[in-house]
Amino acid sequence: MMNGCFLIGKVCEKPTYEEKEKKEMKMVVRVDHPYRNIDGTLSCDEFKIKLWRGIGEEVKQVCDVGTIVAIRGRLCSKKESDDNYNAYIIAESVSYPDRNSVINHLK
Repeated sequence: MMNGCFLIGKVCEKPTYEEKEKKEMKMVVRVDHPYRNIDGTLSCDEFKIKLWRGIGEEVKQVCDVGTIVAIRGRLCSKKESDDNYNAYIIAESVSYPDRNSVINHLK
């Protein structure tokens, strides 16, 4: 069995610590659909991403809202009730397709 996902999108919520212990961060990434709606507009999905210490600190330092990120990770879900699951992606690596904006941010 295999559980893996890959997405490229824009940061729409900067990473923040999810709990007081500061072990993991969460952020939201917006990904456009590859097609237009009937009215000609592009829709998008927003994904909750969980980042562990090292990755989370790096992303928090170099990303602003609107930064393009490529995330490789795995899909995870927690059962909320009989019919409801809360799904999110646990990031295993994050890269920056638009490296120039990241380099300029670090200067």
